Amino acid sequence: MQISEELTAMIVLPIFFFFFLLAIKFFFDWRKIRLKSDFHHKLLEKFGNVKDLNDFLQTKPGADFLHSLSIDGLRPKEKLMSAVSTGVIVGFLGIAVLVFGSLFGEGIRYFYGSGVALFILGIGYLVSAMVSYRLSKKWGIIKDE
Repeated sequence: MQISEELTAMIVLPIFFFFFLLAIKFFFDWRKIRLKSDFHHKLLEKFGNVKDLNDFLQTKPGADFLHSLSIDGLRPKEKLMSAVSTGVIVGFLGIAVLVFGSLFGEGIRYFYGSGVALFILGIGYLVSAMVSYRLSKKWGIIKDE
């Protein structure tokens, strides 16, 4: 069975977009973690001795600083909002690819497959965020304020 060039493009293009976006995300995540680590290191160097550091950690800003030392650092609500924003962005990117493909007519039909794949991926992020939110509320991870 011979696979046509259009079918190959419909498969390869979404995979290419996915890995390209994933590489960009990893780069920015790595950069954010590096900058956060450098900031924490410089802040810790400011303390002259252990007693000063201990006194600082006993205060509210010190407790917040200690909480921010985790690599992940996002609270459940922040993670959910990140998933929602990712879903919206990827969904609109899928719509943009669909519109872009329709502007060029039959010559670039494989954009339709890529656009649909990105749009469905965006919807998947939104559904995942919704399910995570409901389970988090049910399990008491997120409390109504």
